Amino acid sequence: MKHQKAATIVVTTLIGLSACGGGDNNTPPLTGAIRMGNGIVDSSGLDMSITDSTSFGAIAVDAASSINYIPISAVENYKATLTSNNATFTVGGISIDQDHVTTIFTYGEIAAGTQGGFPAEIALGTPVGGQAAVQPVHAALLTSTTVLTLHFYFVTPGVCSTAIAGAAANGSATFKASPGSFVLATGAYEICVTDADGTVLFDSGPTGIALPLANADVFQLAAYDAPSDTGNGSALMLSLLDNAGGNTALYNLKN
Repeated sequence: MKHQKAATIVVTTLIGLSACGGGDNNTPPLTGAIRMGNGIVDSSGLDMSITDSTSFGAIAVDAASSINYIPISAVENYKATLTSNNATFTVGGISIDQDHVTTIFTYGEIAAGTQGGFPAEIALGTPVGGQAAVQPVHAALLTSTTVLTLHFYFVTPGVCSTAIAGAAANGSATFKASPGSFVLATGAYEICVTDADGTVLFDSGPTGIALPLANADVFQLAAYDAPSDTGNGSALMLSLLDNAGGNTALYNLKN
């Protein structure tokens, strides 16, 4: 059961709370989850405030904040204020929904004045049968100038170029969009990111990444521009955010 946002239906909402416990209890009643990811390549730390009582501070590049909870808004959308390296910008159109997490993904470069951000939202319901739910996100500004849409493959660890031959991508993401999610069976995966022609732009490495985690089964996977000297042969790095509030930076051929 998903609650509507309008303040004028508060009586109906409260009846719903009594009947079904305020949704699926993946977030506290009448709230949704919020967090922020820092993909600004030259950021020395990113701050964000979204309500008078909810803020995140000094989030390092390639990392993400913990999860916090804010009320479902009667006006439906929030606006966040973000600051890094003494530069401030805003992100609007942020929807908060019960039993969902909304992440503000940021991108660009402060020195070039290209910094920005956008929201992407995923449901927090537990996938059936021990699976992992994954939402791919394209937040790589520099890469987007030549590759507007990225394709994400989760394959048996080995060699990306061989594993993806003739295979369909598990998911795709267009720059600054909030795409749908897909589910994966329990296992270890090598993550390969390609362009439309199948050219491998990022390869997490042959060791494999085990999904789901012991305490997390819903993930957002963001592709960022790799900061200087971290790409290891790729212009991209990936940030894997989970529903327990954790995040893992993945670099080309190192996992």
